[in-house]
Amino acid sequence: MSLIEEYKLKPRDIKMLKYILDSRDNRGLSPTYREIKEEFKLASTEQVIRVANRLKLKGFLEIDPNLEGLARNLIPTDRATEAIEQWLDELNYDEGASI
Repeated sequence: MSLIEEYKLKPRDIKMLKYILDSRDNRGLSPTYREIKEEFKLASTEQVIRVANRLKLKGFLEIDPNLEGLARNLIPTDRATEAIEQWLDELNYDEGASI
């Protein structure tokens, strides 16, 4: 069973984790809650906070203790990286299967 199935992750959860991970890789820091809100066309930053809190409870995000209380404090865990890789593998499999 994949992590996506085991933890009942929604596509938006995985995409948000990937967005945060990509931001950390490309810019060296996590996006702000407002940047996440705009990227995913959410109505409010409160929605971002709810998703982030759910992902923290499931072990996919951590809070950087050096940035606690700041908007750029989200760190994807190894579990998040594994779930993203599984998701990308599934996408590649699905694309290959439809050819």
